[in-house]
Amino acid sequence: MALDWYERALEERIQVSGETHPNVSQILGNMGATAYLQGDSPRAESYMQRSIELDRRVLGPRHPDVGIGQNNLGRLRLERRRFAEARTLLDEAIAILDEAHDPTHSELTFPLSNLGLAYAGLGDDVRAEPLFQRSLRAAVANGQSGLEGMTLLYLADLECRTSRFDDALARLARARPLLAQDELREKWRNAYADNVLAGCLTRQKRYAEAEELVESSLPVVLARWPATALYGYESLERSTLLFTRTGNAAKLAQLAALAR
Repeated sequence: MALDWYERALEERIQVSGETHPNVSQILGNMGATAYLQGDSPRAESYMQRSIELDRRVLGPRHPDVGIGQNNLGRLRLERRRFAEARTLLDEAIAILDEAHDPTHSELTFPLSNLGLAYAGLGDDVRAEPLFQRSLRAAVANGQSGLEGMTLLYLADLECRTSRFDDALARLARARPLLAQDELREKWRNAYADNVLAGCLTRQKRYAEAEELVESSLPVVLARWPATALYGYESLERSTLLFTRTGNAAKLAQLAALAR
């Protein structure tokens, strides 16, 4: 297994060069990413925390690598819907990265959208929206099409929640070709866009159209993300809103079973 190989490499590097060698933090970061991809979030979090602490000791607390590490850990907590913890990490990460880079630097795109998601998860759309807007500007400036597409989805979802439906639908249309570029590797993103659109249509009382999208999108999203994770949970919430408004008890029971 990849983690076993990394464990041996980590042990050997510490024996030869000591724990404060820069490669130790790099190996720990790679171990965190590997554990995350394997679905082992607690283990990933442990590796990431060790990597950040070493970077603070070796590079200093305001080094950009510390900010990047905090963003990665904040993202992990965000996906587990630990929004307050994620916000604290991401606020500091952006403060560090802002000191080192111009406002639209590529390394700020992802942290800014993450912090926006943290505020949105805490119910603070007023603070979330300008963060999404700034992330979008950085993504466009740096040609980061995947991040641009996802940030457009976050903004569209926020605009749907605040009844700005025309703006939201325009953003969803703009996001589609960007998400299609990554469809083979990340098919769930297009399904998530359909689910966001379903939420918009539900709020516009276009229930038949929304139901068709929910039926096709929700299984794809849940095949990638568990119901307790950020994207899975939000997709279930939009679907629940639809069937609550249409009074479909049978569908609500099915969704409740999926949420367990």
